[in-house]
Amino acid sequence: MSRAAASNMGSSAILELLAAKHAGDVFIPECKNGPTQYGSHLRMDAWTMAKSWAHPRVRVYEIKVSRSDFLADTKWPGYLPYCNEFYFVCPAGLIDKTEVGEQAGLLCVSKTGTMLYTKKKAPYRDVEVPESLYRYLLMNRARIGRERELTVNDDNAEYWQRWVEDKSSKMLIGRSASKELAARVANRIAEVEAENERLTEDMSKYAEVKKYLDSIGVDYLSGFDPVGGVRRKMERLAEIVPWDLEQTIKILRDRLDDTIDLIKKSKVPPQGHQE
Repeated sequence: MSRAAASNMGSSAILELLAAKHAGDVFIPECKNGPTQYGSHLRMDAWTMAKSWAHPRVRVYEIKVSRSDFLADTKWPGYLPYCNEFYFVCPAGLIDKTEVGEQAGLLCVSKTGTMLYTKKKAPYRDVEVPESLYRYLLMNRARIGRERELTVNDDNAEYWQRWVEDKSSKMLIGRSASKELAARVANRIAEVEAENERLTEDMSKYAEVKKYLDSIGVDYLSGFDPVGGVRRKMERLAEIVPWDLEQTIKILRDRLDDTIDLIKKSKVPPQGHQE
């Protein structure tokens, strides 16, 4: 196919290329976000989900085959809650990657018109796809039996049923785990706060000890034996100060008091002074 022919491809041909790209995934063309009879709804050109229990990446594709349709489209942000990645898909040269915005990616048809290539990778968004969409797909798009649609078959329907059931179970487990985790985190925070309070009190006491050691000339941070340094300092002070100094001072004080009393008694009053 020539480049000119590729640029003139219709939406049906591009949809077939998307189906081939996602041959191993769940692929739903013309996907709505709910039943028509319940009022307004969105219609996605293609909705896909990887067949992975751990990482069921969901993508939505919006096909554009004309510039005017692309420029006038204001509804595509409404697709974002229904997918992890959103892409515009178009013929080569129709849309520039700078025009799709930060939340969208861009796929273009190759020059040969036989495959799609990524012009801009869509950012992955961690969203919880509404369960109502899965129920719609199960009830309105899955076929149980020999009937076949483009990519919806018996295996897909069985997969959907298991996936929705497993999803519900995981949600219940997740809620329980979240509560337990929250309780553990709260307890740990309380323990850390109590430990911080105790450490703050200890630091205050250590500051007082340091102040006293500084006053007696002991650098407790120097050397490898601060306790021994304090002990040696106290021993040197004991050598300087006699062990009976307190008793000696008491005796001297008593003798001084006796001397003062004797002086008072023997003192002669001046002449003319009357007591």
